[in-house]
Amino acid sequence: MTTMKVTALRMHQALSIVCLLALGGALSAEETAPAAAENPELAQLYAGDQDDRKVNMHEADWDEISKRDAERRARVLEIVGAGQARVAADYFHAAMVFQHGQGIEDIRQARDWAKKATELASDPASKIHRRAKWLFAAATDRHLHRLGEPQIFGTQFRRETDESPWSMEPFDREAISPEERKAHGVPTIEQQEGRLATMNSELEERGLLKDPE
Repeated sequence: MTTMKVTALRMHQALSIVCLLALGGALSAEETAPAAAENPELAQLYAGDQDDRKVNMHEADWDEISKRDAERRARVLEIVGAGQARVAADYFHAAMVFQHGQGIEDIRQARDWAKKATELASDPASKIHRRAKWLFAAATDRHLHRLGEPQIFGTQFRRETDESPWSMEPFDREAISPEERKAHGVPTIEQQEGRLATMNSELEERGLLKDPE
């Protein structure tokens, strides 16, 4: 092999090593890059949503709460639309705000964002993953009710009028297995029925149930 060919070969090998080292450095930088932090404004909007629901439900000014709910949903849409929701907590916070929306599309969006949150939560045992799984179940049930169909997890309790008892109906109790219910953090049917009885007992004690004719 001529001296010129040997020199060219060595230069090629040297360039290859430099490229590999550069690639290795890029991979290391990517691997060690800090994880994205949750969006503080979405966290604040979520906190406001929850604070509005810490009051006595029978004494709350729901007209005012509904106005604040609408303002929060509008801002959440702007934030998510701008690509500023990046981590599981962001989508969970956005989903909860929309879970308290009025329209069918609001609830559908809550369900989809809750599902997105479960997908982004890397650890299935993490708190955010568990909360997002439950919210997905709750949003699924509420979406079904808004469509006039039976809920399947049994997360929704509602009253037809201010004088009616709480009810979970319509509720398809056979639609999912006990294992799937547990996987979504939903109580057993027996526990749900017990809660329903307690809620109606409280209504009766407060004189908020109409006597049956």
